[in-house]
Amino acid sequence: PEEIQTLHARGLPGAVDALLAGSEDDDLFPPPPLTPPEELFRRAQEIRQAPDEPARQELQRKLRQEQDREIRLVRESWMERMRYTPFPLREKTTLFWHGHFAT
Repeated sequence: PEEIQTLHARGLPGAVDALLAGSEDDDLFPPPPLTPPEELFRRAQEIRQAPDEPARQELQRKLRQEQDREIRLVRESWMERMRYTPFPLREKTTLFWHGHFAT
C-alpha cells in the first residue's frame, strides 16, 4: 500500500519513470567476472598454433567449456537481479526487449 500511495502521489508520468527508470543498482548486483577480450584473442591464437588436430580440438573444448560456464554465470546473475532488484519492471522489460530484438 505504501508503494502504491507513493506512485499515486507522483502522478502518471512520475510513476512510470519510477517504475521503469529506477536508479542504478550495480552495487547490489555486480556483473560476474568474464574473460577479457584480449585473453580470448590470445587463446584463439593458441588454438590456431596447436601442433596437431587432437591438441587443437582439446584446446577448443576447454575454451568452449569455460565460455559455457561464463554464459551460465551471466544468466544466473541476471535472474538474481530480476528476482531481487527494487525495480523488477525495468529488468523484466529489458528481458522482453532483449528477446524481441535479439531474435
